[in-house]
Amino acid sequence: MRRHDDRQRVLVLWLALPGLGLAAGCDDDPGGDPVDMAVVQDGPLMMDGHMPDMAIDATVDAGEGDAGDVGTGPATCEVQCGRLADCAAGDGCPGYTAENRDGIMTACLQTCTPMLAEVVAGMATCPPVLELARTASADFAAGCNPLPCEEARDRVIDCLLEDVPVDLCPNLGPGERDAVIAHLDRAGLTCPDAAFALNVRAVRPTCAAVVEAHLGDPSRSAMCQGVTLSPACDAVGARVATCALAACPALAPWEAELATVNALDCQGVADGRWTDTPGGLTPAQVATLVNADTPCDDRELQPVMDRYFRDTAFLFDGWFIDFCGGAAPQPAERCAAACARLDACGFPGSWPFRADTCQFMCETHGHAGLLWDCVDDAATCTDVVTCGAQGFGLLDPPADEPVCEAVGAALAACYLEACPAMASIGALADGYMEDVCQGQLQAPGVTVAGLEAAFAGEVACDDPEIALTIDILVERTLLTYDGLLAATCEAGPVVPVATCEAACARIGDCEGVGGAERCAFICVQEAVYAESWPCIVAQPEGATCEEMEVCFP
Repeated sequence: MRRHDDRQRVLVLWLALPGLGLAAGCDDDPGGDPVDMAVVQDGPLMMDGHMPDMAIDATVDAGEGDAGDVGTGPATCEVQCGRLADCAAGDGCPGYTAENRDGIMTACLQTCTPMLAEVVAGMATCPPVLELARTASADFAAGCNPLPCEEARDRVIDCLLEDVPVDLCPNLGPGERDAVIAHLDRAGLTCPDAAFALNVRAVRPTCAAVVEAHLGDPSRSAMCQGVTLSPACDAVGARVATCALAACPALAPWEAELATVNALDCQGVADGRWTDTPGGLTPAQVATLVNADTPCDDRELQPVMDRYFRDTAFLFDGWFIDFCGGAAPQPAERCAAACARLDACGFPGSWPFRADTCQFMCETHGHAGLLWDCVDDAATCTDVVTCGAQGFGLLDPPADEPVCEAVGAALAACYLEACPAMASIGALADGYMEDVCQGQLQAPGVTVAGLEAAFAGEVACDDPEIALTIDILVERTLLTYDGLLAATCEAGPVVPVATCEAACARIGDCEGVGGAERCAFICVQEAVYAESWPCIVAQPEGATCEEMEVCFP
């Protein structure tokens, strides 16, 4: 699998470098951190932007017609291949008719396995059945809807920009066309590579469905709607700024910008936009959690303070440690030029493209240097948008350091103590946590000598070096981003271990996988890619790494 392919950054970061805070921020994140947070998205930002009919009709829902009429039936290859054939020959694929049904059925039976039949039996309607077939077979995808890729891609862009008959994305207009193209390119919608991903027209028959496929519910998309701050989140931002200034008076000139950044974070989480975050919060609920009287060491505020000012041997230093110590991470002149470039290439309200916070983050954030280097070197807006993914987690990993074996074992034991629901996959945790350690060695201020000193002898789970790390992985607070492993900490695995082991065995030789056990640990944890692993299992024997990449849209 191509390590530096933009379409595979998420997979690479999760499988190869699952270090704390090494993943990239999403371009549609109005207040997130492009270096310090897990990949969080305004919605399911996918590469499978399906081409709708040429007439815009935002009143028709995707999946109408026979989508729910075929029934699921027993989990046998005969029944489930019949479902696929019926879906494709019905309304699901404009390139297929009833005359193609028997051929589709025959081809399906030749590649079907009992596990695949069980996966398909769990799909209630035609769209996901056809989606799985499309990702598993390029030939099926090409026959299903053979529209030209450029035409399909332009249709997706038009649906995001146009206002006929309904303006689904009022935050966007013709003036943002170049910026939208750059963002879609960043998501992998680049012709001709994305031809199959764009060419399943009938599964997304309306502009509403097209936008939802790329950004989630358009009514809740920051890219579509912009960000309107509630008075409650304004108050949260102000309180965080007050607490931050108490810890670091040097931030005083940036108090307004600091308040805005945190108000944006609050609004994003309160609106329920972020991966692994509970549903939306009312302004009254937000005000109950954080208000002008909330202590600065409150459990809702402490994770933010840690993110800004922590100083440990294992976690990279807080954002403002250097600035508060008297060092300016970036010269003001350089920041002004970079922010102007970001603003010109970004859609309104996006991060890190916000004009009212960019200069502040550039001049004070101590770990975003790669972002600004990238902007300096970017030749096009697409290159600039890609810069939003820059972080030290995208560097080549260091050579394996023996100290990480002991660190990983200590972290794994404490993780399982905090998350007993994951006991069934405990044997997989050591390798993952060892990878976390290897990834952290790329972080500013983290050294082998520091780790050896911090983890010498027996380390208890309440030791600050361990406790803060586990909190970041599994914490579930309502006004900050949930930990990378929070979703399964109480609920348990999201993908069966057997499926994960089978899928990871298939891709074990692909670049960036990081070993079967480590791959399986990621698989059981990551809800966003829950459908990708069954897709891997369904791939024909002998499928190449490049061919299996279609399973990670």
